[in-house]
Amino acid sequence: LEKNSKLIQKMSSLTKHLKEADEHLAKKNHAAYEDLLSKIIQEGYQNEEDLKAVDEAITKLSAHLVKEKNERKMKELMEFLLSRIESFPKAKSAKLAKQLMDQGARFETFDTWQLSWCTKLRDWCIEKERTFLRQRVEIRLATLHWRLGELKKGLDLVDPLVKEVRKVDDKHLLVEVELLESKIYHTLENLSKAKSSLTAARAASNSIYCPPLLQAELDLMSGVLMAEEKDYKTAFSYFYESFESFAGLNEDKAIYPLKYMILCKVMINAFDDVAAILGGKYGLRYAGSDLDAMKAITQAHKHKSLKEFKKALSDYADKIQGDSILKTHVKALFETLTEQNLFQIVEPYSTVQIDFIADKIGLTREEVQAKLSEMILDKKFDGTLDQGNGCLIIFDQDKVDNLFETSLNTISNLNNVVDKLFEKVKLLKS
Repeated sequence: LEKNSKLIQKMSSLTKHLKEADEHLAKKNHAAYEDLLSKIIQEGYQNEEDLKAVDEAITKLSAHLVKEKNERKMKELMEFLLSRIESFPKAKSAKLAKQLMDQGARFETFDTWQLSWCTKLRDWCIEKERTFLRQRVEIRLATLHWRLGELKKGLDLVDPLVKEVRKVDDKHLLVEVELLESKIYHTLENLSKAKSSLTAARAASNSIYCPPLLQAELDLMSGVLMAEEKDYKTAFSYFYESFESFAGLNEDKAIYPLKYMILCKVMINAFDDVAAILGGKYGLRYAGSDLDAMKAITQAHKHKSLKEFKKALSDYADKIQGDSILKTHVKALFETLTEQNLFQIVEPYSTVQIDFIADKIGLTREEVQAKLSEMILDKKFDGTLDQGNGCLIIFDQDKVDNLFETSLNTISNLNNVVDKLFEKVKLLKS
């Protein structure tokens, strides 16, 4: 009886701590909230009720640390779980490990540390023959390698994992692996394999219930590949679907498809649509430096001003250069705008000084010279660079006379007519 009464007291104390923690959170006493939850987690469990309380405490604390962006305590929590993972039942340890991996993924600043943590967890899974958890950890490891630019290591993990998951016919896991493979191939600029992997991921997702977050990731990747093929209207549709899902789940990632939606409209010169997006409810909800960067790029492209474009690239360098997809398309947009401006400047002249062009366009002499050389080699206009005199010589376009070709076609047609008449005469004679 004494043992049972002590057990009941302990159970009630853990539940009491959880309630106290919630009260501290309601009062916005975050330090006390975190301390109480940490105390519950470190105290351990003796029965099912305790385990339930510890599970709830880990869930609440990890979510709170993500919200507060407390990297140090998140690392401590993940290290603690790794040291005590054997003490949890199989299903619970897998759930908690996956949960902390997902929460840790929101901290992009300690990818390298998490790589080390996931490697230790993977080694433990192999040692204890925890196949399902190992597969989950390997997906996370491959994702970290991809984010850190270690694409070869990422592919080395993904390739055998795809075959393994197909054998066990785990559709949900297969969707995640194929989607990750598509992302890696896209980064490697192997678009055909990226499309193939994404098609396989979509096919697998059609046969199961696909969670909204995963569906949003699929739509986002579909939009990225459509944009690579310059099908910006279809890409916009995918980005919109992805954005709706992310926004509905209050995910921070929602800003990415929103930026790409604006980018698609800029690429097809639909500036009124961009204004409608920025002035709408979503534009106001996600207002900030990310959307300011897109607005600056839109205005520069609308005014066809390289000076404004370069200022936007300089003012929002972290937002543009830090996003590989945005960076690629903005660079292409800048190149197109540069060419348009160059055509406009050199069009009235047969010979023009490179310094004059550089002064007019607002670029350095070296940049203008390199771009003109590229355009001449690409046969975008007929001319040559006179390095000695520092000028561009533009040749007159030869007028194409179609008389000879037309005459040949006429003679050929007459010849066919005569042949047909000759065949008819032969038939009449016979």
